[in-house]
Amino acid sequence: MPILDSTGWFVLFVFFFFTVAIGVVLRERVKTSLDFQLAGRLMPLWVGVVSCALSGLSAIEFLAMGAAGALYGWAAAGLFALGSAAAMLLAGVFLAPRLRQSATRSLSAYLGTHFGSTVRRVHAALLVAVTLLTASLSLTIFARLVQSMRLLDIYFYARQWPLGSIFPATVLFAAALAALYVLLGGMAATMANHVLQALVLVAGVLPALWFGLHRLGGRNGLRTALAQTGASAPHPAALFFLAGLVLGAIFWCADGRALQSILSARNSAAAKKTLLFATPVRLLLMLLFVAAGVVATALPTPRSFSSSKVVNGAIYRETFVVPRDAAEGRGLVPAQTDATGAPLHDAAGRPQLDGGRAIPTLLARVLPAKVRGLGLAALLAALLCGLAASLSALGTTFVNDLYEPRNDAALEKKQDAIQAEMKKLALCRWTTGGAAALVAALACAWSLAPAVRTQNVFPLLLILLAVAGVPSLVAVLLGLFTRTKPQPKNAEA
Repeated sequence: MPILDSTGWFVLFVFFFFTVAIGVVLRERVKTSLDFQLAGRLMPLWVGVVSCALSGLSAIEFLAMGAAGALYGWAAAGLFALGSAAAMLLAGVFLAPRLRQSATRSLSAYLGTHFGSTVRRVHAALLVAVTLLTASLSLTIFARLVQSMRLLDIYFYARQWPLGSIFPATVLFAAALAALYVLLGGMAATMANHVLQALVLVAGVLPALWFGLHRLGGRNGLRTALAQTGASAPHPAALFFLAGLVLGAIFWCADGRALQSILSARNSAAAKKTLLFATPVRLLLMLLFVAAGVVATALPTPRSFSSSKVVNGAIYRETFVVPRDAAEGRGLVPAQTDATGAPLHDAAGRPQLDGGRAIPTLLARVLPAKVRGLGLAALLAALLCGLAASLSALGTTFVNDLYEPRNDAALEKKQDAIQAEMKKLALCRWTTGGAAALVAALACAWSLAPAVRTQNVFPLLLILLAVAGVPSLVAVLLGLFTRTKPQPKNAEA
């Protein structure tokens, strides 16, 4: 991405300002642990809808949608949409009302009402571990993206800072920004910021899509370019749909990050509406991101060239050199590279595309200089969506399902209800801050993994989902068909 001008930096600072300001404004509403964990269950329905649609969005998913569009064309939009929509609608009709009606504060607590405290603790521990790993992995990919696109190189050069410090600086800044507004406003700040981040994502990607289509000559030009490049790779449609359906079911039915917006609803009817209304919002965003990947593939591939001009009788020759990965890519999507920077090729000698850089490269090359800061803000917004939701879910799950069940009796003997509640609120904040620090530390550790260095993270994600997501999904489905166990008197309401 070229250097940001003053307008681009101004846009970024405005985004940062409102991100933190939302947390500051909502801080006054956080009086109890329920306010911190579930926004007091008082947020408007439309805020819950937008938050629910964006709670599952992370840097990895944002880049993956663009990559799918770049590699498989418009078919990726249908496969994504069918998988997510079916899971969201089923969860909205059957799971959301029962989950909210249970009056619990987390998915683990809901499972505990059906299968006992042991299942509750095991599920909570598993959910905490997977959330930490996936959130840190998303943060690692974002920092690697900033590093590979050389977004901050010139600023570090100017201050004589080592370029190797770009990665940890990006990790620490993003983690601190997300932790700051979550610590200030809790779940209410997370949900309100999801609305802001949705606006920034649309405002960043939609103009890039429009300018890209304008360069191609509209829809007809896009269709012609795709036909000439053969952009859509062959894909097993049935397998893709099945994978999308399973992954969608795991997230929307068995992941605490997605279900926290449902638990924050005013009642069971609002919880049902939240997920059902979030479905079209999610599909529109998905279509936008996939379309950005398609357009990035259809645009002309940059090539090195030389030009000459005569000035006062002297001949000046200029040479524009394109990096090898960009020159051997397709459209604006560069080729994958090995550790030495050489492009990778498949068995047939064709370059392997780095689809994860489709949307970032489109934002960097197509947006005018005056609005380029909006493109970088969109990338950061995609990261913050999932990172803040992960921090909220981590704090809620740890305090309610791992810490509190072991300490309720001691608190009741030593403290009155107000003191116990204030201590719980403080513990929620300390846990969220600790989770942010741990996510940042794990992100730095992930950077040493060979798979992450080559951006090949999708097998890692599939392994994590298989280990933790499938058993959790089975437990949730079984819980829908079993009766709730009688709860002790001190069960949360």
